[in-house]
Parts: sequence; C-alpha cells; structure tokens
Amino acid sequence: MGNTRILVALAVSLLGVARTRADDVNAAREHFKRGSKLYDLQRFEEAAEAYEKAYEAKDDPALLFNIAQAYRFAQKYEKAIGAYRAFLRRQPGASNRADVLARIDEMQKLLEAQRRSSQQPPGGTLPPAGGNEPGEPKPVEPKPAGDNPPSTLPPQVAPDRTAPRMKVAGHVTGALGLALVVTGGALLGVAASAAGDVNNAPDGTPFDASKEEQVRTLVPAGAALTALGAAAAIAGTTVAVLGYERARPRNLSLVPALGPGGAGLVFGGRF
Repeated sequence: MGNTRILVALAVSLLGVARTRADDVNAAREHFKRGSKLYDLQRFEEAAEAYEKAYEAKDDPALLFNIAQAYRFAQKYEKAIGAYRAFLRRQPGASNRADVLARIDEMQKLLEAQRRSSQQPPGGTLPPAGGNEPGEPKPVEPKPAGDNPPSTLPPQVAPDRTAPRMKVAGHVTGALGLALVVTGGALLGVAASAAGDVNNAPDGTPFDASKEEQVRTLVPAGAALTALGAAAAIAGTTVAVLGYERARPRNLSLVPALGPGGAGLVFGGRF
C-alpha cells in the first residue's frame, strides 16, 4: 500500500509538471506571435521586448537570435551583440554561425561610430522648413544595416527530457492500478461467495463464524483496493499519454533565408 501511494503521488506530481510546462509553452507562443507581428511592423524595440518575454517563458535558443535581430534593427547594438553572443553560446554548432559572427563584427564598428558621434558637438545649422517662418527640423534617421530585415527564427522545441520518465511512471502506475482492481475484485468475489454460503446454508447447518468474519473483512478491503486501483489506473494512463505527447516529434522545416550579407538556411519549427 505504501508503494502504491508513492507511485500515485509521483504520477500526480509529474502531471502537475507537465501542465506547468504546457502553460509556459503557451505563454511563449503568445509572446512570440506578438513579437513577430511587431517585427513585421518594424517596431523593432517592442518586438525585442516581446521576444524576451517569450524567452523568459521558454528558454529556446532561437528566441535569442530573434531578440538580437530585433535589437539590431532598433539600432540597440550593444543589446543586439549580447543576444547574438548568448545565441552562439547556446547553439555553438548553429548553421548560421559565420553570419552571426559577421553581424557582431559589423555592429561593434557601428557601436564605436555611435559612441564617437555622441561625443562630438553638432556642426552646421538647419535651414527653415520654408518661407520666412522657421520650421521644425526633421532629422534623418539612419537606416539599419541591409535593405530589408531578414526573417526571424521560429522557436524550436528541444526534446523533452521528462517524457521518458513520464511514460515509464505512467505504465508502472497504470499496471499497478489494474493489478489492484483485479485483486480487489477477487476479494469481493470471495466475500460474495462466503456471504452466499452463510445465507443459503440448509436448515440445521451449524453456524460458521469464520465465513461471517470473511465477509466483514474482505468487503471493505476489496472495495478499497478496487477504488485505489481505479484511481491509479486513471492517473497512470493520463501520465503515460502526456509522456507520449511530449515525446511526439515536432514538424521542422528548412527555409532559405536571404539577407544583405548573403544567403543561408534557417531551421524552423512549431511549438
């Protein structure tokens, strides 16, 4: 009985972990969708913040690349460099590693130019917008490096390491639950047989106290085992199904990506 309770508790605990992870994935998906929409609208700094929230919910390395891309086009070069370097630390064998290193080198130069420019006093004057009335100056914003922002990487789901344990725990708990149901049913059957012997004994048959004791003992024990076994079987089946779901392969795609620095391939996937 003690082992049964431990296994049921383990199954319930794993079920709670699976639900928490599912909530995190859903939150990451929503932040990623918002970030991609903002990225398409060229609201790059807001997109970077949305991608950061997605990464907080699920630490997928692809999101670090997206954060770096968004900060790069927001001209927040220091943050972009930091995100690119974090991406390479998490994905040392990334297929676009050479391109990322080139971007880091390019942005370090842009960052130095930015710093030098901020330290120099402005030169020249601005002419009026037209006529004799002075107009509001319209400074020209520098364009991000490259003609068009390249695509971001969709988050990729890494293999869930809890899936094998969930499947094993689910199978063991479910099998134990079925064994308990069978055992409880057998005890109830023995109790029913003993009760039948007592109730249907021919007249004049001596009273058998042991049969009555069997009925009083086996009925509650059989009912308890059957109920506990049913609960364990349901919990085990649920955990096993979740384990198989977590282990199910995700669809991945290989997409060509064109950028100002050349062409390459981007791995994509779904949550």
